Amino acid sequence: MQSNSGARAASEGGRQRVALAVCRLHRATLVIAKLDRHSLNVHFVSNLMESGVEFVAVDFPQANKLTIHIIAAARNMGSSPPTSSRRKRGGLSGCSASLPF
Repeated sequence: MQSNSGARAASEGGRQRVALAVCRLHRATLVIAKLDRHSLNVHFVSNLMESGVEFVAVDFPQANKLTIHIIAAARNMGSSPPTSSRRKRGGLSGCSASLPF
């Protein structure tokens, strides 16, 4: 399965569903060519885990469902800081702007 960004990204979810359905139907193993930032999103990992389909990643053959779940969660946290952190940063920047020195 190859992931693309941009206009074709919307159809990627459909291709993933079809690939998972075909693997489920034939009890086949899903071969993932490259675990990159596109394939390791939380939505992809969630679909893969719920499907019950076995998989192997060519670039990371020792990866399992737990491994990719942890990597996807860590990458997701990196792109979106927790709400409390945003509030703290906003509060601190407001305080420093009001200091007289």
